[in-house]
Amino acid sequence: MNARVQPTPRRVLLLAAHPNDEVGIAATLGTHARAGDEVFAAWFARDDRPEVEAQRRDEAVRVMRMIGAPAEHLFFPPLVPVHLTLQLPQLVTAVREIVSQVRPDVAYVPAFEGGHPDHDAMNFAAWETTVTAGVECREYPLYHGATKKRRLLPRTPAFGQLLPAAGDPTVRPLDQRERRTKRTAVKLSRSQQPLFTWLLRLSGDEQRFFASEEMRPLPMRDYQRPPHERPLLYEQNPEYPLSFDEFASAVRRYYWTGGVGEDDAL
Repeated sequence: MNARVQPTPRRVLLLAAHPNDEVGIAATLGTHARAGDEVFAAWFARDDRPEVEAQRRDEAVRVMRMIGAPAEHLFFPPLVPVHLTLQLPQLVTAVREIVSQVRPDVAYVPAFEGGHPDHDAMNFAAWETTVTAGVECREYPLYHGATKKRRLLPRTPAFGQLLPAAGDPTVRPLDQRERRTKRTAVKLSRSQQPLFTWLLRLSGDEQRFFASEEMRPLPMRDYQRPPHERPLLYEQNPEYPLSFDEFASAVRRYYWTGGVGEDDAL
């Protein structure tokens, strides 16, 4: 009798900006783990408030352990606590080091969607590193503001829905176990409960957010062009001091200096 050939486990890497960004793809990561794949994760944005940084790290570790990733598969590279846009060369170097260390077969990264500048910077860094490494990289949505603008009011956010781009997204319907995984991930992310509650309530996307997950191969794009009509969601938030003009300028400086940064290029 012929022995059944078992599929070779794959190495799966989440490249995230912030602890709690894993919530957007938690069900899919859990399915990878249950299929026997090795799941890794790295978060690159640091918080300058030590107590907040510690809390969010702890929450992310709890979520990933629930998903099935052991502690030794989780990384928090020591970047400085400023927006990732302001340290693109250092970010790309850190991502490249993680990709080289893990050697993933597939990677997941937040989409380039104008919801948060750190998410967009993370997407750029993934493009600069995974493509040259031959890694299959998939982007997944968190939140953006490319919804119809209401008169005299800001756009409402969309949560867990990809923007139009090259290639149609894959929409994975979630079974009951996967839905429980995603809801548990949200509950474990206590520091972000106000944000999740606001996004789910204002977007009206709660049912879809917990019923499916979207993803697509990371497309080739011009990172010096906004992902949708401005203003972007973070440009409407006074807590974010960056505009897309500054993001595009950082991308241009990255290419002008060959990815080493102006200070190192002098």
